[in-house]
Amino acid sequence: MFFDAPKGPILCEQDIFDFCERRPDLELIENIQTPSAVARRAKEIMDAEYADPTLTIGKIATRLKLSRSVMSRYFARAYATSPQNYLLRLRVSVAISNRFMSGESVLKTSAKVGFRASSQFFRHFRTYVGTSPSDCRSPDQTV
Repeated sequence: MFFDAPKGPILCEQDIFDFCERRPDLELIENIQTPSAVARRAKEIMDAEYADPTLTIGKIATRLKLSRSVMSRYFARAYATSPQNYLLRLRVSVAISNRFMSGESVLKTSAKVGFRASSQFFRHFRTYVGTSPSDCRSPDQTV
């Protein structure tokens, strides 16, 4: 059995989201999430809950009622970085601020910003900053 091809333009998912982007009032309709709204909400969640060591990209996607890959794609399109990369950079940035402002130990700092293990913190810190957390001290702190 053969079916006739549909007449007229076929809308893909991106066409629908592009339309929604031009119509912000549609964002209020239940279950319609534009890519930029999804990315913005994911970023808000990370900004508010970065210190929770159980916060994962998968959990954020679940809260937004999307798959991890779709949420990651929308986030990357909006912010030119992956959500995982954003979360890690956020945690390292806050750790640097805490370290300079309070002079806390590296272990306390890593726990406060959501890293489960100090080795994980050291690895990501070195990746993003280019030096170890111990080397990143304010000038008036002693070794």
